[in-house]
Amino acid sequence: SYSTPLVVRRGGREEIVLALSGKVAGYAADSGEELWGHGYVINQLVSSPVLQDGLLVIAGGAHNVRDNLVLRLSGVGRDTTLETLWENIRLAPETSSPLLYRNLLFTVADKGVLVCRDPETGEILWKTRLPQRRNRPSPVAGDGKIFVHSSNGTTAVVAAEPEFRLLAHNDLGEPSSNASPALVPGRLLIRTAEHLVCIAGRTEPRDRAG
Repeated sequence: SYSTPLVVRRGGREEIVLALSGKVAGYAADSGEELWGHGYVINQLVSSPVLQDGLLVIAGGAHNVRDNLVLRLSGVGRDTTLETLWENIRLAPETSSPLLYRNLLFTVADKGVLVCRDPETGEILWKTRLPQRRNRPSPVAGDGKIFVHSSNGTTAVVAAEPEFRLLAHNDLGEPSSNASPALVPGRLLIRTAEHLVCIAGRTEPRDRAG
């Protein structure tokens, strides 16, 4: 596994959620005890899992052994039970992590296909091929927007809505490092092959007469 684990708080204690080849499991952070686990067919996972409001999303894999899988976690600790809500291999990403935002699930495949699904049912609400070809970085979200940075240094800004709306497409003029963007209040940080770029929102000039 190349996946980054999650540290989450469930039932008053911290758990480490780790997605491996063939299995996702939750471990007690204070002892390392395995509390729960669930098997699947995904191989050599690179993308990180997402856990939000009891929904656990694992999307990714390698060597054509990929999947999109959504589980519902109930209970806590050793009493945790997992229910498979849905799974579908269609348009599963490889290195890009899934994104849950505003009750929508977003994934982006390596060849630039962005997919918006209903996270509870797996229904594809829309999919589109972005004006960029290689997408290894993970998308990030904020201010009602999805920021999809590509490996060629361009970034698509898409409305986080059940209908597709491309808001902007920007080119930094140099290739990316494949690093995912980061959001801080009022700023978007993008790591390219040669620079760390900080992008801020445009503000209107103040009225000097006032």
